[in-house]
Amino acid sequence: MNKSIAASTLMLGLGLTLLAPEPAQALSFTFTKIADTVSNNYTSLIGRGLNNAGYVAYRATLEDSTQALFTSNGIVTQTIVQTDETYLNLGSFFSLNDAGTVAFQSLLPDNRVGIFTSDGTTETAIALIERESEIFGNSYVDQPSINNLGTVAYIFSNTPFGGEVRTGDGDPVDEDSSGTGQRFTSFYSPIINDAGQVTYLYTSAFTPPIIVSEIPDQPGYALVGSGMPFSNLRSFSLNNQGTLAFTAYNNDLDQEGIFTTHDGTNFTRRSLDSISLQGEFALNDLDDLAFFGSSATQQGIYINRGDRTSAVVSVGDRLFDSSIVSLNFLSEGFNNLGQVAFFATLEDGTSGIFRADPYRSVPEPTSALGLLAVSVLGASTLLKRKSR
Repeated sequence: MNKSIAASTLMLGLGLTLLAPEPAQALSFTFTKIADTVSNNYTSLIGRGLNNAGYVAYRATLEDSTQALFTSNGIVTQTIVQTDETYLNLGSFFSLNDAGTVAFQSLLPDNRVGIFTSDGTTETAIALIERESEIFGNSYVDQPSINNLGTVAYIFSNTPFGGEVRTGDGDPVDEDSSGTGQRFTSFYSPIINDAGQVTYLYTSAFTPPIIVSEIPDQPGYALVGSGMPFSNLRSFSLNNQGTLAFTAYNNDLDQEGIFTTHDGTNFTRRSLDSISLQGEFALNDLDDLAFFGSSATQQGIYINRGDRTSAVVSVGDRLFDSSIVSLNFLSEGFNNLGQVAFFATLEDGTSGIFRADPYRSVPEPTSALGLLAVSVLGASTLLKRKSR
């Protein structure tokens, strides 16, 4: 992680200070505008991913109807790739790592569909698959997730009845259209961490949703099955420490919520202080949790640390001289500095991607990783205060 980039982002980013309203404890944040539909002249925006340097990846539709992928920290914006005679479109699923490399999907003019990576300078093909399936219908690859080693996990399918999860780094390029015989009817995007652990959720015609976590050179595990207490599995998040957080109904406890596990055997239910989970969530490497939820009085984005849940930003808050009408937490939009990326629509008609930066509240340094995050946040906060 580039500490100087993260610090300068917090010091120089466009910001306003907001004391978030309490469900349990309030945190103070400044807010950085990453991109919006008015000042950038975009007709649409999709954001996915926030890395540990404070950069957000997003796809924008430009005024001429072309699409482009960008990364930005609110100060520096990097064009990753744009639709042209090489890339006919850009998929809505893409993933960003700490080096600023984005994994994405695109259709090529020769009727192949591919998974690629790019940092705006160097592009690498990970998978190139003929769309005409030998079995039935069209083949495709989609929903990439990239780790900090440049390995990408993605979905391959060559039938309308499902597919499989593959991994690769482009050496060699995956051009296998045959499949392995695994057949699932639907997938929730896979996640790969820096240890190469791949986690995904799937359903089949004869099973309820199942979460599978595959660990290199170790036994993996599956949630839901013989001896498992969970049902109604939905979304999940995996961090680089191997902690898996997932939403499910625990039949033994007769409770629904977010549960975490390191091994697929021992489980902990996260207490959210009476906040109801309403959408996406993400787990950082400190085991802190950011999520979109609602209380009896407000709807917004929250951070859960241990047994404390605090509001970050809520519908109705003032943001850049307007009021927030709606909010969405970005997929993978939470990093180890406690920054949170989100999409907001404002009362003045602006829609945009924003980043919440912790101003004075820092996590407890419970590990070497925690101490590193605290030291970076502390330096950034001092710089901001000095600049006022």
